[in-house]
Amino acid sequence: MNFGHLFGKKSKSKSSKNSNDNEKFETNVKNSTQIQEKIPAREAIHSDGVLNVYPVDTSTILSGSQDRTLVLYDFINHRIRRRWTGHENDVVKVLYGHIVNLVVSASRDRTIHFWNINSDLPVQKLLGHELVVTAIDFNPENSVLISGSRDNKIIFWDTKTGQILKKIMIGRNLITDAKWSHDGTFIAQTGEDKETKQRKLLSEFYGHRATVNSGHFVDPTASMIISCSNDGRAILWNVQQTSIFAELDVDNATPLTSIIAVNTQNFATGGLNGKVSFVQRLNRQLQLTDQI
Repeated sequence: MNFGHLFGKKSKSKSSKNSNDNEKFETNVKNSTQIQEKIPAREAIHSDGVLNVYPVDTSTILSGSQDRTLVLYDFINHRIRRRWTGHENDVVKVLYGHIVNLVVSASRDRTIHFWNINSDLPVQKLLGHELVVTAIDFNPENSVLISGSRDNKIIFWDTKTGQILKKIMIGRNLITDAKWSHDGTFIAQTGEDKETKQRKLLSEFYGHRATVNSGHFVDPTASMIISCSNDGRAILWNVQQTSIFAELDVDNATPLTSIIAVNTQNFATGGLNGKVSFVQRLNRQLQLTDQI
């Protein structure tokens, strides 16, 4: 899915149907300041901007930050289970391999680290990129890791040995993300040229007022997409109707860098204010439930 085109930087003219849909739900837009007073103060997960979040299971997420750490956080019991340190610069992307039980982090220091989920020390350190590593993902079997970088290279790594299996030069594209397909037959790669390789543009959705940094399918049927933007909003989209289903102004003063679907009803998003915000879908509304 072409998120560069899918979520344009600012609203464009829509069909009358989409316009009416957006007007209908505009009255349901909530501002997080209306809810924040009810949220108890908690210890911050990070001391600087949160750049990426990733679901481990239905109660735990990973987060990576500009404070150079990655954190395993239990959002049900509100506690940090583990904090990893070792990168020399921002932790840009985080990942968990359920089959190999490994945590992976990619950094602005040009390295990729493998971590044992039960240990503080890195299991392996991968070197191969010349600039910030902006993308990591496992194939379905977790036997191969792909990574992408602003050096315009995609590298295929053997998970067990850490050896490079293959390199692909993308050209002048400045890779922003790369993901395996669910069946492991191809890779979807996005870049700053606003194109997504190996995928056809099926629909375009307009509603964010600034650059969109993250978007994910919510359910296996791909009927809903959740996105976040520099405008500080999270938007839930109806894919079939290409319209806004629900939206929340999480923090209009803070760009949101990443958003994930923990399940079909609960989401987590990270922001440059160093906070991870938890959002819940209630019928046709999104509501802020916690912020750390």
